Amino acid sequence: MVTNAFNVSLPALTGTVALTVNCPAGTSVLSNFIYRTPTGIRHPFPPGVDVTGWPNPADRTQWTFFLRNANGTAYVDPVEGGVVCATTEN
Repeated sequence: MVTNAFNVSLPALTGTVALTVNCPAGTSVLSNFIYRTPTGIRHPFPPGVDVTGWPNPADRTQWTFFLRNANGTAYVDPVEGGVVCATTEN
């Protein structure tokens, strides 16, 4: 499992950001997760902050999360994104 910490600051209504987490060499993404961590504890995102993501189509060694703020106020939070990686064979 690999995790990355990010500081997210999204403007109101149109703010978007892409966050990428990479697996080690020789492994591929098996699963993923992302949470906001305002007090160091994992929490779900509030309503209006949309999250989606997908693997790198070329080699599946990284996952990119996309966050969008549809709220009328800015969204600022520390965020933790992660991937569960598995060894791959040909």
